[in-house]
Amino acid sequence: MLNVRSKGYSFDDVLIAPKYSTVRSRSHVDLSTTLGHVQMRIPIIAANMDSVCGPKMASAMDQLGGFGVMHRNMPIRGKGDPLQTSRFGSVAGRTIRSAVAFGVNDNLDDVISEANSWRTKILVLDIAHGHSKHALDALKYVKSGLEHEVTMIGGNVATRQGVADLVDAGADVVKVGIGPGSACSTRIVTGVGVPQLSAIADCAYEADLLGVETIA
Repeated sequence: MLNVRSKGYSFDDVLIAPKYSTVRSRSHVDLSTTLGHVQMRIPIIAANMDSVCGPKMASAMDQLGGFGVMHRNMPIRGKGDPLQTSRFGSVAGRTIRSAVAFGVNDNLDDVISEANSWRTKILVLDIAHGHSKHALDALKYVKSGLEHEVTMIGGNVATRQGVADLVDAGADVVKVGIGPGSACSTRIVTGVGVPQLSAIADCAYEADLLGVETIA
C-alpha cells in the first residue's frame, strides 16, 4: 500500500513567531550542549566531507568549542608519519578533540584497532542511507570491539524508525537528514528523502523517547 505523507516542511516553509523574552544580551545565552559523552560549548560540528574537515578545521573547531569530523577518504592507517597521513593519528597526535568517520566499506577491524590504539572518543558512521542492514551491522560490529568509552554517532536517517533502529544497533547520537544540504542532490536525483524540518521533528521526538541526541 502506498504511504503518502499529507505534508512535509523544510525550513523555508516556516517562520518562528517572536515572543516575549527576558534575554537582554546575546552574551547571556548559553549554547552549550551534550552529545553522548561529549560536552560542547557551541552546537556546531564541521561535517565529515573531504571538502569541509581536515586536521586544520578540526583544530579550529575544537578551539571554538565544537568539533570536526575527519572524513573517511583519508587512509585509516598512516604510511610514514601516522600523525600526518592517517585518519586517526592526524588529530589524536595533536591532542585535538575531534570525531573520526568510517564507512561500511572500510576494513572494520582496522577501524576498531585504530580507535582503540588512539583512544578515539567520537566515531561517526558515514553512509548516505543509515537505515539499512549493512549500516546497522557495521555499527554493531565496531561498537562491540571498542575497549573504551566512545560516543558513537550513526546516520543518516529521516524517520522515527530509522532513529530507533540505529539506537538499537548502538548509536548514542543520530544524524538526521537525507539530501537537505545545498550541495547535495540526493532528493532531486533519486526522489528519496523527507523535507528537513519534518524529518527533524519526527526524529527528535523518537530520540527524546529513547534518551539520545540528534544532529541535523
